[in-house]
Amino acid sequence: MKGQTTMTHILKPSAFNRIILLFVLGVSTIGWSSCDDPALFNFKTERSDIHYNLDKIDTFNVFLKTIREDSLRAENFTRDLLGSYYDPVFGLTNASIYTEIRLPKKIVSYGTNRVFDSLVLHLKYSYNNNYFGWLDDEISFEVYELKQRIYLDTPYYSSTNILFDPTPIGSFSGKVVPNGKNVIKVKLSESLGNKILNASNEELGDDTKFKNILKGLAIIPKSTNKTGVIVTLNLENDTSGLSLYFHNDSGAFISKFQINDKCARVSKFSHSYNNSLVLDQLNNPSKYFEQVYVQPLAGLKANVDIPDLKKLATLGPIAINRAELILHQSPVFPYLDYQIPSLILLVTDSSNVNYSIIDRYEDYYGGKYNKNNQNYSFIITRYIQDIVDNYRENQNFKSKYKLNLIIPSDNPILATPLILSNIDKIGNTVTELKIYYTKLK
Repeated sequence: MKGQTTMTHILKPSAFNRIILLFVLGVSTIGWSSCDDPALFNFKTERSDIHYNLDKIDTFNVFLKTIREDSLRAENFTRDLLGSYYDPVFGLTNASIYTEIRLPKKIVSYGTNRVFDSLVLHLKYSYNNNYFGWLDDEISFEVYELKQRIYLDTPYYSSTNILFDPTPIGSFSGKVVPNGKNVIKVKLSESLGNKILNASNEELGDDTKFKNILKGLAIIPKSTNKTGVIVTLNLENDTSGLSLYFHNDSGAFISKFQINDKCARVSKFSHSYNNSLVLDQLNNPSKYFEQVYVQPLAGLKANVDIPDLKKLATLGPIAINRAELILHQSPVFPYLDYQIPSLILLVTDSSNVNYSIIDRYEDYYGGKYNKNNQNYSFIITRYIQDIVDNYRENQNFKSKYKLNLIIPSDNPILATPLILSNIDKIGNTVTELKIYYTKLK
C-alpha cells in the first residue's frame, strides 16, 4: 500500500474460526450469509433452525489512547505537502520535500556563446483551497542541492535522513494562494544555473549522467512562529519543475527540466509537541482522557482497547454475525470544520510493523466519515470472531498485536488532524462496539 508502513500483511483467522465460519455458512446460507453487508443485514429475520439462539446483542466498552506514530512509507505520494503549522493542541508540524529532476523531453543543446540569465523552480498547487492552516501567515522555505541520490525503486520513510548541502541555493517567503492555476516561483542560484548550462553534451543527453550534475533538490520549510500553513503541491504536473533561462548567439531561450512520475520523491515530516495539549496525554499513557488526538504525517494514532471481549468466550461457541465499531468526532472548534474523509484500523506488533486486519479489504469494511452523525463506523466482524475464538481456546490469551486507528497517509494526503470523543465527564466510554452474535449448540 503506497505511502504506508508495511501494510500489505493480512491477519488470518485461527483454525477454529475458519471451521466455525464454514460450518455456519454451510448450514444457514439462506438465513445470514450476507449478514456482513450493512445494506442487507436484517436483525429481525424470522428463523426456525433449532441449532441457534438468535438476536443476541451486546455493547462493549472501548477505550482510546493517544500514542505517537513511529514513521510511515513516504516515497512518491500522489501529492506533496510543504510548509510549517502550529497550534496549541497538536504542536508544531513541518513538511519537507526531496525530489529528483529530469532532463527536458527534447535533446538539450545550448548553442555557442551561451550566457546564463536565471534559473527558476516552479511548484504548482494541487487544486483549489487544498491547504491546512492560516493563509494570512507567510510560508518560508529554502531550497538545497542533494548530496546523495534518491531512487524510484527504494523504500523511504518519513523519518529518513537524506543528505543535502547546507548552503541554500534559493529561498521563498510570502503568502500562498492555493488554487489549481497558480504556482510558487523560486529563483535559484546562478552557480547551479551555470553548472547545468556548461555541462557536457554527454551529461545532458542521459538522465543518469545528469544526476552527476544535480542529484536532486531538498525543499525545507522554516518553522513558523505563528499559526502557519501547510500547502498541497502537484509536482508531477507539467507546470512544476526547473526553468533555465539563457541566451546565445541565436537569441534567448528557455530549457525546462521536469519533475514527473519517473522522478523519485520523498516526503519528510517532523513534529514537536512541546507546550501542546497532546504532550499531557503522551506523558500519561495509563490515563484516559475525554478526547483523543489522531494526526496524519506520521504524527499520532489512537490505540483501541476492548478489555471485555473475553466475556463473550465464556458463553461457549458463538458466531459473530456483525461487529460494528463506532467512533465519534469531538465537537471541538475549529477541528469540527475539517472532516477527514476516512480512517483505517490496523494492528501493530511489538516492532511497530503495521498489518491490515482481515476485514479491511471487504466491501462492508467502512471507515468513511458520516457527516450526519459526525462519526466513523467500521464493520470488523471477522477480526472480532478471531479474537473471541482465541479467548475460547486459551483463557489467558494475550494478543501480540495492538489495534490502532490512523489517518491514511495518501489518496488523499492531508495535514488535517482529528479529535475523537473518548469518555464523558463521568467516565463512560463514548466509542461503541456493537456485537450481534449467535450462540451455537
